[in-house]
Amino acid sequence: TAPEGWHLRGLLHLDDPEKAEGYFAEAQAQDPAFHAAILARARVLLRLKQSSGAAWLMRCVLDQAPDLAAAHLLLAHALLEQRRPDEARVHLHRVLRQPRQRKDGAIWNLLSIALQAKERHRSARLAARRACRLAPNSPDVLRHAATVALEGGEPGLAIDLCRRLLDIAPREAAAQALAAFVFQAAGHLRDAERHAELAVAIAPDRSESWRSLGHVRHHQNRLAEAEEALHQAHRIDPGRSDVLRQLTWVLAADDRLAEALIATDKACEAAPEEALCWQQRGDLLGMAGRHDDAIAAVRRALEIQPNADAPAADAKVLLARLLAEQAQGA
Repeated sequence: TAPEGWHLRGLLHLDDPEKAEGYFAEAQAQDPAFHAAILARARVLLRLKQSSGAAWLMRCVLDQAPDLAAAHLLLAHALLEQRRPDEARVHLHRVLRQPRQRKDGAIWNLLSIALQAKERHRSARLAARRACRLAPNSPDVLRHAATVALEGGEPGLAIDLCRRLLDIAPREAAAQALAAFVFQAAGHLRDAERHAELAVAIAPDRSESWRSLGHVRHHQNRLAEAEEALHQAHRIDPGRSDVLRQLTWVLAADDRLAEALIATDKACEAAPEEALCWQQRGDLLGMAGRHDDAIAAVRRALEIQPNADAPAADAKVLLARLLAEQAQGA
């Protein structure tokens, strides 16, 4: 069978990603310059959560075709999965130098995700708004724009974006989970609870579904149920630092500071490059009276994100408080 035949077989078996990947790999083996098959293989590897393999394939393609926009975008996807947003931005900016690519909302959406990962919220909001203008009916774009609005303290805008998203994708678990966070932030706990429960009903195998339910239960002061939901989220995806950070606050609210410290330590181990993990660790260590360790943790957060918008300001306020408490105790 010619490479084109293996490529076609892969396209016909996309519902079985492992089989499809094998067909695309055979097409690549027969013709290492068959970029369409290699790009398709990388997309399947990303679906299979094999970002390292996808990144390697895209670098091979870019060695042959340095200006191929699709390869740069897939590599950016893979790098974001690997929590390497700065490297992802390099490839996204290279694509955006091509005039016709500047009208693609999906690219601006990816750029906003990369900026948000570095906690550059102002720049992320601008990129997200441009993505919404260019792709107003894209669930991916609307989902991320709502997240950016929520984290930027704009719950009204986040609700509007969520409603548009739910009109387009009412059976998408990720949309329901996001709606739970957004409606909770706006003070609509009943709506938040309904959306979180829907997310779990639609996709009980998704960590984000349980994380949203844990978040809502926390704010309902149903701490045992919040803890149970977050433990389930952690079992599904043990590497998620955001789940561990939420669990930390639930345990702290339940006056279980020793267990909260274990959870925040695990969050820092899972994502040592995330400033919010270290900032939370500093806050918890301060509660425990371990001011030297707390100050070191917050300084670590500021080393990671010295120029972030709100997070850096919050960390500086926390550091000042910890230094004052340390001086009072001396």
